[in-house]
Amino acid sequence: MSEASSVDELARDLISTVRDRAIDSCDQLAEAVVRGSLGERWRGLVDSSAAREVALELIPDVVDQVLFHLLDAIDNERLPLGWKRADSFEGLADIGHGEMAGRLMMGEGGWIDQHSAKRHFDPLADSGDAPDGATVNLLGCELWVHSGCPSRVEPEPDLGTLTHSPP
Repeated sequence: MSEASSVDELARDLISTVRDRAIDSCDQLAEAVVRGSLGERWRGLVDSSAAREVALELIPDVVDQVLFHLLDAIDNERLPLGWKRADSFEGLADIGHGEMAGRLMMGEGGWIDQHSAKRHFDPLADSGDAPDGATVNLLGCELWVHSGCPSRVEPEPDLGTLTHSPP
């Protein structure tokens, strides 16, 4: 299987199996459907219609942030994971070319936009059309926009300053 089709298959599976199911599970917690101690905890925290509305609005953002940071750690080889399929084993950093976190969150045409059946907030759409060279803050990470495609701006670990790495 080609790297392009491998990463596309991974994207579909990740979004439908992890993102959409996590949102469903958290929605059930916020809607007081879940029983047991976890359900009781959520019922105690989400105790009004206003709190429920806020929770339901934020759930996809929290799930997306977790996925973003997971993929960013894989992209930057801080979390060396592989993907085993029936006929092969591939390093995720190898098939993703260091671009998976950006492709997850890139808005129109990104993984969430293409593969999710659940609601999502697109911060790039709400920030207007960012011109080339602009920097957009997305999930606590600065993204540098080049020809409409964001790329990651990495914090420099020793200096605490930001540098950008265009695609």
